[in-house]
Amino acid sequence: MQILLCFTILLSSTAAISVTHKSDLAYAACGSVLKKFSSDGSVQPFCDLSNQPAVGSMALCLGNSFGNQNEYIQPYLQACGMDENDFIESYENATRYVDRKDSNGPVSVSADKVATAWEDLYQAGLNDNYSIWFGTALLSYWLVVMLIGSLNYWSHFLFPSFVKSLHGPMSNWIRRFFILSPTFGHSHASSSKVHFKVIQAFTPLRFESIVIIGWFILCAIFCGTNIHPSSELNAAASVGNRSGQLASFAVPLLVLFAGRNNFLQWITGWPFARFLLFHRWVARIVFGLLLVHAGSKTIALKSFGAYPSFLSQGFMVAAVIATVAAGLLIGHSVQIFRHSNYELFLIVHYILVVFFIVGSWVHTNDADQAYAYYAATAVWVFDKIVRIWRVSLYGVKKAKVELISNEVLKVTVARPKWWKPFPGAFAYIYFLKSTFFWQSHPFTMVDSVTDVNTLTFYIKVKGGMTHGLYKELSNVPGKTLQINVLVEGPYSQPHSGRKFDTLVLLATGTGIPGLYYAALDLIRRHDHSTKKIKLYWTIRDIKSIAWFQDELLKLRGSIVQPIIYVTCPPNVESSQNSEKFKFSFSDDSGSGEQISEVLDFVEFRYGRPSATEIVCHEVQESNGSIAFITCGTPHLVDDARLAIVQSLAKDTTKRIELFEDFQEW
Repeated sequence: MQILLCFTILLSSTAAISVTHKSDLAYAACGSVLKKFSSDGSVQPFCDLSNQPAVGSMALCLGNSFGNQNEYIQPYLQACGMDENDFIESYENATRYVDRKDSNGPVSVSADKVATAWEDLYQAGLNDNYSIWFGTALLSYWLVVMLIGSLNYWSHFLFPSFVKSLHGPMSNWIRRFFILSPTFGHSHASSSKVHFKVIQAFTPLRFESIVIIGWFILCAIFCGTNIHPSSELNAAASVGNRSGQLASFAVPLLVLFAGRNNFLQWITGWPFARFLLFHRWVARIVFGLLLVHAGSKTIALKSFGAYPSFLSQGFMVAAVIATVAAGLLIGHSVQIFRHSNYELFLIVHYILVVFFIVGSWVHTNDADQAYAYYAATAVWVFDKIVRIWRVSLYGVKKAKVELISNEVLKVTVARPKWWKPFPGAFAYIYFLKSTFFWQSHPFTMVDSVTDVNTLTFYIKVKGGMTHGLYKELSNVPGKTLQINVLVEGPYSQPHSGRKFDTLVLLATGTGIPGLYYAALDLIRRHDHSTKKIKLYWTIRDIKSIAWFQDELLKLRGSIVQPIIYVTCPPNVESSQNSEKFKFSFSDDSGSGEQISEVLDFVEFRYGRPSATEIVCHEVQESNGSIAFITCGTPHLVDDARLAIVQSLAKDTTKRIELFEDFQEW
């Protein structure tokens, strides 16, 4: 039901707009010629049955110019709310008085003049028709993209054997050059920085860039195709109308892509970060269309000499406000502003969006073209209602928040029985404290290995909210607090890593929970489709194991082979080779057991791992299909991606797949 509702809301921007047919314009053509009765072209005088000279003149015009054919008369009758008997009576009455030289009587007009006016009106209507058709095509473009993404995603679950058989030279070539590779270089998870690090951006994957460029090309073509001007002035006005209408069609899509409850995530399995990438680029293209719209309309109005008078009208003031808001939205949404203070960015973003939507709504309302903004508002409200519904169903819970090793916040909170997490899922947590109760941040989770119906979040201490919690916990005994929280989720979609013969999990720091949960889920399912699982975890210090020891112990005796890299181990001499070592580790109870004895099933290695070497080694060792799941530092994620791309060029004997749990926006 949610999918159907959201899809209906999105398409309402096209369904509510009617296409103009030539037969619909017959009475408008007559009205434009019969200026004696309606100087402004309004149909109202021709609908007043008490004004028989006007109604009769319209009836004569339609009858004489269009042969009394019903398809030309019906639009007039519907517009005026008349029936055919009224029309026939007016026509017969007019025929009796039209030949009299009575200035107050009905008049007859030239059929040639009507035909010329009819054609001019149709050309103007045709421009609007093409705007509707092209706008629908722009939405359909994304529908096709999403269908392709959905087929790819669901085929991994419905036809895993077929997917795993796609590892030939052609399949690998397509995946190497279009699906997995960044547009430029090999940085994707880590942002590129140029011009003294002021300009920062994530490099899209090549297929993402192709999708964006394809849509941009369509927008550019549609903006100037099938324009039917009668003069240079009309060309400017027509291009202005077209660009403005195309921009309007895209606005509901913009809002949908940015929503947490975007149903397209559910059917494509694509991460939220990808839809935010599309959101940003579609927004930039839409802003370009708005500039074309404003520029073309300005040229047209100045040619008429009507620019100053129009600019003072309310709908034009609203247009200026909306355009300025759109420009500010584009300008302040660059990565450096988003990352410097995300909460401030979000507040400003919401305010500017309201100005843009309301301004555009007011600007287009008088022209009966505000449907796109109705749809955009409906999509936005729908997302907010679902978010409130999710939070309300979970309810306010008392969470145990611990500071462990002065680097990680461990949040333990009870969950409802029906609330089911899954590998790769994340949820937004609201800590109900006066200083940041309104903030929500996404974190991956683990279904607790010690308590039933309990979630565990591991949150790295950074800035903002997490630093505020860190300071508060540092000053309390035991570094533990009970805090009321709200949980919104779970979000994300399950991946098909468990369908592969070998599963390799690459994590660093607090990236471990999601990947660990993927391994734990396979153990709990007793799923034997995956014959081998390797879990690589890189930590800075041996003390980091303290906050994840209970979870690691659950892997003892399973098919999971944990390998932990410690980049800065204490009391160990530097070594060029990765080798096992022993550390003295004291838990909270003061026991001084050797970590190698407690975790004797774990292989410890010293030094910084090479993602390239790990990927190449695992691909060579695998006897069948192999999947890699990454969640760690951006450089590790990018290095793993590059190594997998290189492996696709060398090995066509098995399916090599990559899934990223890492998301940043």
